[in-house]
Amino acid sequence: MKKNIFLIVLGAIFGLLTYSSCEESEEDKLLRKALIEKTYQERVGKYKQQVYNKCRKDILATAKIISDSTLLDNARNIKVVDSIQRPPKPLKPGFPEPKSIDDSSEVAPFLPEAPLDTIN
Repeated sequence: MKKNIFLIVLGAIFGLLTYSSCEESEEDKLLRKALIEKTYQERVGKYKQQVYNKCRKDILATAKIISDSTLLDNARNIKVVDSIQRPPKPLKPGFPEPKSIDDSSEVAPFLPEAPLDTIN
């Protein structure tokens, strides 16, 4: 019986020592919070940088398209001053007047007339 009580007391002391050694101190809690905050700030910074780079890339691509189309439009609108210029388009001629046909013959029916009483 004394042996059982001794083992119970020894187990309780060992449990208390283990619990007290595993318990976090205030310094550990503060260090952990600081580390978490630092990691959080780094991740947020990386994410912001990625979003910024993506937006910048999209804006530059759009600006390139706009500038290219503007340059092409300006190149089309430049009138080259030269001694030989393209002549203007000629005017289209008017429509000719329709010809009249001098045929006074009578028009004959295309199919012979069928009697109407053949349907019974």
